[in-house]
Amino acid sequence: MPIADSKISVKLSALRQGIEHKPCVIALDEVDKLREKELNDIFYNLKSLGKVELICISNTRRYSLTLDPRITSRLSFKSIYFPL
Repeated sequence: MPIADSKISVKLSALRQGIEHKPCVIALDEVDKLREKELNDIFYNLKSLGKVELICISNTRRYSLTLDPRITSRLSFKSIYFPL
């Protein structure tokens, strides 16, 4: 779902209906481009959908340092570094 298509609440509702508590993997590209509050909100809402695993793609790991501690406790970060 491209970001520009609709509001986040509409996208979350469509995701909730689409996965219906089935296991799901969601990839988020360029997460380091989002503001801190947006990122915290997105992670919180996605993890509340049920059995959701997240793959975050970023040029830097700095975004993970600014996350709310309640969010990081719900997520198990594992970094994979791909050298150029």
